[in-house]
Amino acid sequence: MALSLSMGFTTFDHDVDFKLSHNCASTSGGGWWYNGGNTGWCYHANLNGIYGDERIQSAIIWYIGSGFEYKYLVKSVEMKIRPT
Repeated sequence: MALSLSMGFTTFDHDVDFKLSHNCASTSGGGWWYNGGNTGWCYHANLNGIYGDERIQSAIIWYIGSGFEYKYLVKSVEMKIRPT
């Protein structure tokens, strides 16, 4: 999630990611704290993806290591927020 630190929340109609060529929310399936800057990637986690879609840009994925080690085809995702 380090790629998303300090990023604003990008949606289809509110593009605040650093990707100049397109809106990351439009190509990734929904709102997120997208980056798209120096790495060229919009995210290292896409919880808004489409189940069963094997294309990296639209699947539910989570970055798990170095290089291109991604887990995808996740059936569901639960996000919890707790106070610090």
